[in-house]
Amino acid sequence: MLVCPRCKKSLEIVKTLHLGPDGSSDEYNFQLVRCAHCQLHAAGAYEESRRGSDASWHHDVIEIDRGDWNRIHGDIERCSTPETASCTCEIHKQYGETDESDYHRPLRGMHTIGTWLPIESVR
Repeated sequence: MLVCPRCKKSLEIVKTLHLGPDGSSDEYNFQLVRCAHCQLHAAGAYEESRRGSDASWHHDVIEIDRGDWNRIHGDIERCSTPETASCTCEIHKQYGETDESDYHRPLRGMHTIGTWLPIESVR
């Protein structure tokens, strides 16, 4: 179970768009998450790196404007293969675009609320 960083209740991953590697990660998954208890609507990033001697990962969320959340939800719905990082659809191209440092920045131009927060996972 994923734990909501705001209220510590269950956090649900609603949609995931696999974006593939970037300049720091071997795997990057852009997600929409929500908490039914406190109504948090956020974007999530799951990043995994297998570079160097140790593998590492982190999973973080940031609250975003509800209108942006709904638009992203609709965008991911329009991709027929969101789990395929090599998909060449417009949605993957838009959210998978990298910046000058070769990092994914899928929230570029959107209104975020607060700062990125780590997600805890409990069994």
